[in-house]
Amino acid sequence: EPSERPEIDLSPEDVAKMTYGEFNAALDSACQEDDFAKYRALWEYIWVVRKDNQAFDEALLADGGIKHLKYAFRHSDSTWREAGVRVCRTFFHNQEAREKLV
Repeated sequence: EPSERPEIDLSPEDVAKMTYGEFNAALDSACQEDDFAKYRALWEYIWVVRKDNQAFDEALLADGGIKHLKYAFRHSDSTWREAGVRVCRTFFHNQEAREKLV
């Protein structure tokens, strides 16, 4: 769950209602803008959807979501890298993700 509410233009409720495609597009925007607060908040807010819904993760990965994970954990800023590693660990239940992220 979010530890604090970052200043972004989306509420936790908005994010929880997103389809995997909309979520992926929002992540793409955060990465293109190099907006760490938005990236972190998106992952925190979507947790309520992901925690009991492996199909969401599978669809997200099938839609190219791996690139956003890699963007974070390969970032030059250690704050991004740490966040990227933390999010990647939440995908290790998925065999495809484990293979692509190792």
